[in-house]
Amino acid sequence: MEWIDIARGIGIVLVVYGHALRSLYPTTPPHTGWPVWQDTLIYSFHMPLFFVLSGLFIGRGLARGRGPFIQNKLLTVAYPYFLWSLISGVTEVLADQWVNTPLSLSDIARIPIQPIEQYWFLYALFVDQMIICALFTRRRLLIGVTLLGVVAVMAFGAGDIFTRSLGSLPYVVLGMLGGGALGRAAEWPVRRLAAMALAAWATFALYHLAGPTGLAGALAHYGGALAGTLGTVALAMLIGRAGLGRMLKLLGQASMAIYVMHTLASAGLRILLMHGLHLREPMTLLVLSTIIGLLAPLLVCRFAQRHGLATLLGLDRGARHAQAPAAIPATS
Repeated sequence: MEWIDIARGIGIVLVVYGHALRSLYPTTPPHTGWPVWQDTLIYSFHMPLFFVLSGLFIGRGLARGRGPFIQNKLLTVAYPYFLWSLISGVTEVLADQWVNTPLSLSDIARIPIQPIEQYWFLYALFVDQMIICALFTRRRLLIGVTLLGVVAVMAFGAGDIFTRSLGSLPYVVLGMLGGGALGRAAEWPVRRLAAMALAAWATFALYHLAGPTGLAGALAHYGGALAGTLGTVALAMLIGRAGLGRMLKLLGQASMAIYVMHTLASAGLRILLMHGLHLREPMTLLVLSTIIGLLAPLLVCRFAQRHGLATLLGLDRGARHAQAPAAIPATS
């Protein structure tokens, strides 16, 4: 199932590039230009992609029982969240004169209820996994709560972590329910896969060209995000078939390590170049920050694997190879 790792690799490249882009270019209104539209496109689907991919393995995990499932998620999601939030938070407090958005000790103290930086994803994913764990055998109730997540985002936006967690639940549930279909699609002929990819990306483009607003826009956002996710998955399958995804596969297998460490690596390099070497050309900084944000955590992950430190550093999840999603067990 190498397409899963390749899809993760594509997603983590977008994560690192997107964060580097935001740190060097203004990407919010009233600013315009290529950084703004790139930021809009990337952030419209790259995290839903990871939520869907995470949902692929929930059926397999819950087939072992709720207790082992919760224990596994505490180790592979909750523990990395707290560990790397603390490491990143303390680092930013100590380097407050150089970072773009300084943190305070009070920000670190609120980590149990208010995530910092990119670590919101792990917080929301853990909440979603616990909701699914609690309601897995009560399918109608799970679907009802999932729909409630959509309604909550439409009504209140995703301003706080609890609304954001509910808003991401539909992606995780769809990944859980659609894993078998994606597995079968991976066996399709290349032409059929290419047609799926083109259809998905065309839908994604139409969503952004239409630019719906209001309640319709909030609902259409899910469609656009899912179109981008499906397009990425189909592209990953095609890349795997062509034998061109070796580097993306490596990055995907180390996606947890890259996700929790890339801002430290990218920001560290950027501070060194800007304040130490007085290099301030944004495009050069963007390219170098993206490269170091990907490769430095990858090397740390490899080192941790070789020396038995992956569990201690909370990188077990990123060090594992993808396995086929299990079929969803029958439920009452």
